[in-house]
Amino acid sequence: MRTKLFIALIALALLAALLVGAPVSAQTGGYKLTILHTNDMHGHWEPMTYSNVSQGGIARRAALVKQLRAANPNTLLLDAGDISQGTLYFVQYREQESRDFYNLLGYDVVTPGNHEFDLGSKVFADNFVSGAKFPIVLANVDLSNEPTLAGKLPPYVVKEIGGEKIGVFGMILDDLLISTNIGSNAKMKDALKTAQDVVAELTKQGVGKIILLSHRGYGADLDLAAKVDGIDLIVGGHSHTLLGDAAKLDKSLGAPTGAYPTVVKTPNGGRTLVVQDFEFGRLLGKIDLTFDAKGEVTAYDGQPILVDSKLADDPDVAKKLLDLAKPLDDLKKQVIGKTSVDLIADAQIIRNQETNFGDLVADAVLWSTAWDKTQIAIVNGGGIRRTIKTGDISYGDVLEVLPFGNRLVQIDLTGADVAAALENGISQIYAGGGSGGRFPQVAGLKFSADLSKPVGSRVTDVQIGNAKTGFKPLDKNATYRIVTNDFMAGGGDGYAMFKNGKNVNGGDVPIDQALTDYIKFLNAPIAIKTEGRITLTGTPPPAPTAAPTTTATPTAVPSPVVAAPTATPTPTLFPLPLWTPLPYPTFSLQPVLPKFLVPCAVGCRPADPPDRFRDDK
Repeated sequence: MRTKLFIALIALALLAALLVGAPVSAQTGGYKLTILHTNDMHGHWEPMTYSNVSQGGIARRAALVKQLRAANPNTLLLDAGDISQGTLYFVQYREQESRDFYNLLGYDVVTPGNHEFDLGSKVFADNFVSGAKFPIVLANVDLSNEPTLAGKLPPYVVKEIGGEKIGVFGMILDDLLISTNIGSNAKMKDALKTAQDVVAELTKQGVGKIILLSHRGYGADLDLAAKVDGIDLIVGGHSHTLLGDAAKLDKSLGAPTGAYPTVVKTPNGGRTLVVQDFEFGRLLGKIDLTFDAKGEVTAYDGQPILVDSKLADDPDVAKKLLDLAKPLDDLKKQVIGKTSVDLIADAQIIRNQETNFGDLVADAVLWSTAWDKTQIAIVNGGGIRRTIKTGDISYGDVLEVLPFGNRLVQIDLTGADVAAALENGISQIYAGGGSGGRFPQVAGLKFSADLSKPVGSRVTDVQIGNAKTGFKPLDKNATYRIVTNDFMAGGGDGYAMFKNGKNVNGGDVPIDQALTDYIKFLNAPIAIKTEGRITLTGTPPPAPTAAPTTTATPTAVPSPVVAAPTATPTPTLFPLPLWTPLPYPTFSLQPVLPKFLVPCAVGCRPADPPDRFRDDK
């Protein structure tokens, strides 16, 4: 009886659909479209290892895409930007390898991220746009006066898949002009009006199925979805947001921020689905949509798919990757600078006192984020892993010194929390030099502490500033702009007070990149000496006998709490893991950083180098 009823219902659905002329799937009673999507690849073409799980790899992804396309010919493969910049591949090939890989995988539509413009509009045009076999859409930037890109990035495209028209348009973050090297000829358009206009234009053309590729961040996507009717799906990027069912996601990915998809109610009572695919190609986003004859989504189902070692490599893509990887070993050996003094980072020293290498790393971190008006840098000494002896400094040296791939995060912190952070940093100094890795190497401040006092009340004086411009006493009620690494920003090494920070920004620039670029910019033998930023007095007590004999593994930065869709989005700290050594290439390196338009707020950095540009997410 149930079988007969089911057959009758299917027959009725088929008849109804045929009467209105809609393509029909016998299984779903409507037009079924599969969307495969990625975002924030950042040049991670090789597999990576997290919690002993091998993840990602462009050759594996290619094989998975082929499988899924075979299962449903009505499939679109999309990317929401930041394909480039983040590994040695970017340094060597300047975005060309990104284009070539995406050609091999047969991407259908792509929108650029802010990092696609890191080397300027011309490089993006010559090395990525030129030769791309897929359309690159961007609606909220006027490029008509930019000669290298004018007419090359349409606001939208209409793809015909299985007899149905699918409109896909692209948008990028609002502060693109000040966060990248796109150039002064580009002009931003209002995001809300742009989205409304594009939807209206596509609807006028009879396109009833509309997808937005958005490199604007999860919060911004939720906000836009709540204000615009007619967008069926937003495929997002920029915030590296993990979405999905925690019970179905691999534990090494961390905790998801929200549901996959996240459903947002639109002004007219409809709904827009919002998805994102985390980062680095560790997952492949997949959502199946079923549309009725009116072009409205009547059903949806999906979950990001882990790209792991269970997937075989696509042979053509694997060969391409092998060929591109060969020159990178030589690049790692490339000399980037010279030091005329030993840069001290022996564990028993850098975890107990200020060192010249600690000063140098903190200076580099502060310098690299001066565009964001950072005033103070605090870096855990345990993250600086070895001394560099007098002589040449290579990329490989930097990678060994800073091996965790941690990234820079900026936050607003009260003076009281700054003082608490310093107390935490010196809380594990005991007689015999048994400090933990939390010891703070700093820039933009100096402080004194009496180690004979109880933990939590050792700091006796904190001054904000630097040797060049002078110092002022810390005001515990004031707000200071802090830069640290993502591990510490998430409360790692006991820095729980950093989680009180407001106006969170960054998370994209690796700390090894900051140091590399700073050394290259100095362009002279380094002869740095300690400046007396940390003055320690008193004899510390012996280590507690009850102290743990093993060190707890630091946890990943927690996922942010996402505001309601109608709230104004603010920059969020996306759920970055504690980075583990990757098989190859091991870590991120770029020869360039933001073109900082803001002078150093604390007088700590030299004049801006020529090819630096600002870098948000």
